[in-house]
Amino acid sequence: DEATRQQSRLTEKRAGSTGLELKDELISELVGAKKIWLARQARHHSELLQQNADVRARLLIKGTTERYSGAGHLERLQNQIEVPNARAFAALSDPEHPAHQMLIEQIGFELRTIAEKKNTLLVQGDDPLAREVARRVIRQLANRSITAPNKVRAISSRTREEVEREVQNAGRKATRIFGMKNVHPEVLELVGRLKFRLSYSQNQLKHAIEVAYLSGLMAEELGLNIAHAQRGGLLHDIGKALTHEREGSHAVLGAEVARRCGEDEVVANAIGSHHHDEPMETPIATI
Repeated sequence: DEATRQQSRLTEKRAGSTGLELKDELISELVGAKKIWLARQARHHSELLQQNADVRARLLIKGTTERYSGAGHLERLQNQIEVPNARAFAALSDPEHPAHQMLIEQIGFELRTIAEKKNTLLVQGDDPLAREVARRVIRQLANRSITAPNKVRAISSRTREEVEREVQNAGRKATRIFGMKNVHPEVLELVGRLKFRLSYSQNQLKHAIEVAYLSGLMAEELGLNIAHAQRGGLLHDIGKALTHEREGSHAVLGAEVARRCGEDEVVANAIGSHHHDEPMETPIATI
């Protein structure tokens, strides 16, 4: 043992360095070489990922859409309503008639005649819900030839309540599909209002449900949070239920409501960034 120690001291003296220093130097060289190797491997792996990303993404989307069995729905809302009874048509089309004034007061929309079509009224307005109420009310008035202001008021009130119930039921039904809990009433109502909103002839509630299904399937394939993906998908267009009353991008409006109503930031960011109005912070937003 003593001879070994003497030999070590002699070797250190000749080398001009201690054994510990030499060991540290060797470790440093090995670590440096390993870092260079790992950097090359990481760069190579990144290049492979980028080369194959489009192919893998297409395969993912193809597999997801094949798993989803939904069908596309294009709709046309009939804003032109025929009023066969000449007396009822004259009353409802006359801005000075009490029946016409009561309609506008109760619901809030524009009612115009169509020169090319006899006894036909055109319902116009920015609020999709008001247009739906107006369509239903005018059909009832036309079918029954009603022009008395008090009856117009009663039918308008009853129909508005009926549509509002449908909104609530539609919102609850949509969230139940995905087992969503703790949904703020304001968010629930906005989801339901999408039932009466079209975009490029596509019903927005059906579109939102479809996006939620597809987002959840893709999240599952990627090992991400399925609930967040489905929730973001279902709520991503809730701002479209507000664009008739507030200025701004529907994505920004939807994200503002989501954050105010306590939605998870992952979900709020997915809503706010789906048209690149804000940066996509998570893979859920990208989905």
